[in-house]
Amino acid sequence: MKHFFLIAAIALSFSSKAQKDEKAIQLLGEGLQAMSAKEYEKADSLIALSIEMDEAGQSYFQRGNVQLLMADTCAACASYEKAITMNISNAVDRFALTCVQVDTLNFPEDIDAEILKTAHFSTIQKERCSDKQHQIFHLSVESERVNQSLISFRIKDDSFAADSILSIENLDALPQLGKVYSNTQTPPMIKENGSALSAMTILMHSMNTTKYPSSAKKAGVQGTVVVSFIVNEKGEKTDFEIVQSVHPDLDKEAIRVASTLPEVGPATVGGKPVQLEYIMPIRFTIN
Repeated sequence: MKHFFLIAAIALSFSSKAQKDEKAIQLLGEGLQAMSAKEYEKADSLIALSIEMDEAGQSYFQRGNVQLLMADTCAACASYEKAITMNISNAVDRFALTCVQVDTLNFPEDIDAEILKTAHFSTIQKERCSDKQHQIFHLSVESERVNQSLISFRIKDDSFAADSILSIENLDALPQLGKVYSNTQTPPMIKENGSALSAMTILMHSMNTTKYPSSAKKAGVQGTVVVSFIVNEKGEKTDFEIVQSVHPDLDKEAIRVASTLPEVGPATVGGKPVQLEYIMPIRFTIN
C-alpha cells in the first residue's frame, strides 16, 4: 500500500509540473500574440506571468523585446541579461546591440612592437543602464580554421584599477600587466581524457554533480546562479566568484560544483600558458 501511495504521489508531481509548464507556454504564446497586435502592456503582463510559472530563458528574451518596444530600455537590458545567464544566444547579440555603447581604440602601426605582439586594438564597452565599464583588448592571430581570428582579454592586475582605461599614451604598460583571456588558441585540456574543457563538458558536469540544498528546496527557492572562475597558467581553478546570486545556499552549492570540475592543463596563446576565464550558469529548478 505504501508503494502505491508513493507511486501516486510521484505521478501527481509529474502531472502538476507538466500542467504548470503547459500553462507557462500558453501564457508566453498569448503574450507573443499581444505583442504582434501591438498591445505591449498586455504582452508584458502575460509574459511576466509565464516567467512566474517557469523561469525560461526564451520568456526573459521575449519580455526584453516587449520592454524595448515599450521604450523601457533598462528593463529590457535586465531581461536580456537574465536570458544570457540561461544560454539564450540571441540575447547576447540583442544585449550588445541595445545595452552597450562601444568605442574602439585602434593602436597606430608605428607603436612599440612588443605592444602589437600583445594586442592590436581595444574596445571600451559602457553599459547604458549602469556605471559598468569594461576595456577588452583584441589580438589578431593565425588560426587553423580561418585565416585570422581574434583573441580577447581583459586586464586583471592589482596595479591597474578595474575602471581605468589605457590610452595610447600609456599603452607601453600593457605587456607587463596581468591578463585574463575570454578566448584562446588552445583551451584547457582535461588531464584524464585529453578532451577540451568545453561548454558542453561543463554543462554535463553541472547536471551530474549539482545537489539541490534541502533548505532552499523547502523554502521554494529556485533560479540560476552564475559563477565565474579562472583557469590559471598552471591549470588551477581559481578566483571563484558569484556573478549572479539567488540564495546563499544555492550560491555555495554552485561554487562547490564549479570547484569539482576535472583537472586540466592551462589554455595557451602563442604556445604560452595564459589565464582563461569561464562563466558557468547553474540552474536550480524544483520539479
